Amino acid sequence: MPKYFAELKMDDKPDARHIKEPYTCITIEPTQKHTATVIWLHGLGGTGNSMLGPATVLLDATLGLEHVKFIFPTAHVMKVTGAMGHINSWQDCFSFDYETRKEDEQGFHVAASLIDDIIGREEREHSIPPHRIVIGGISQGSATALFTALTGTRPLAGVFILAGYVALRGKTKQLMSPHAPSLPIFWGHGRLDPRLKIEFSLSTAETLASDLGVSFTAHFGRLGILNIAPTFPDGEVTGSMSSTKDSLTSVDASLVEVPDVAALKQPSVHFVTYEELGHWMNEAELLDLGVWIRVLLPKDFN
Repeated sequence: MPKYFAELKMDDKPDARHIKEPYTCITIEPTQKHTATVIWLHGLGGTGNSMLGPATVLLDATLGLEHVKFIFPTAHVMKVTGAMGHINSWQDCFSFDYETRKEDEQGFHVAASLIDDIIGREEREHSIPPHRIVIGGISQGSATALFTALTGTRPLAGVFILAGYVALRGKTKQLMSPHAPSLPIFWGHGRLDPRLKIEFSLSTAETLASDLGVSFTAHFGRLGILNIAPTFPDGEVTGSMSSTKDSLTSVDASLVEVPDVAALKQPSVHFVTYEELGHWMNEAELLDLGVWIRVLLPKDFN
């Protein structure tokens, strides 16, 4: 069992895996007229509040996202089999062998339905149509966001994956909605991720693009540096969450360049790798994400 969960203990709480109560959300309101929304899902054991720190990078005025509302839901507390305890989780996690484990398909569908309710409220109460909404997250949250975008009936602006994976990847073609092949996808991944190895993630990202019938592009280091066939170090890649979580590289947001705006807007998978990053986020990745969001959700639109 991973050390992160070593202190968790099982108890007699009811299994909340399929609770259909709305998620509690934290919101950062836009500083200008609200015309777009980003819904950001935390990872296993996290909360919406735990995403506020990384999100502040995207609030830099030079990124031009003053018109965007950010919503951070918190998953329900439920029994997580692999953690042997009750923690915040979007669905059950039966084990931490991401490559071979069985997954909680019903739990993914319930979570997707609840996130779709948030999307519906944005449209109903704030007149933000689905094509002006981006969803995404980190780790388990990114897998849940991707599943929501792929299976939902609303045509979203795009989905982002940070240190994530494709849930139920053997059934993508079977489960995806008619809107899925129109999705732009940003996938950021650390080359030192010890939980989701870079080779595995690259392979699944390529398979996702193939299943959707869209283009695939790999970027080495930053969104603007292309490397269609990236190479990785020989042997096992190791890294730690703590070494990247609190050590963000200082990057001037005004220097971030977009190589091809038209390409980012198209249905595609852009897989971006970051050399010194483990199973978390860093400032370079977040700035790239901000540029991608700005392209998909421009301030001025028809």
